[in-house]
Amino acid sequence: MQLTFSLSSINWNKLASPEFIQLTDKIEKQVLAQFQSYLLEIECKITAPNQQPFIGTGVKYSYLLPSRIPNSINI
Repeated sequence: MQLTFSLSSINWNKLASPEFIQLTDKIEKQVLAQFQSYLLEIECKITAPNQQPFIGTGVKYSYLLPSRIPNSINI
């Protein structure tokens, strides 16, 4: 229940950041750790091509990076 409350409230920190999520249940902590792992994997997949921007344009894709999404479902 705490996880649902934390994610549905407006917080201006990083998505899945444990700063405002006070988890006590071991399973909830494991779920959050797995989710954070998925977010890191997604961020790496997005930023890897940014190391070599599109030839000729110099455009980097920085939208929807997990690190730039607020920790809330109220976005």
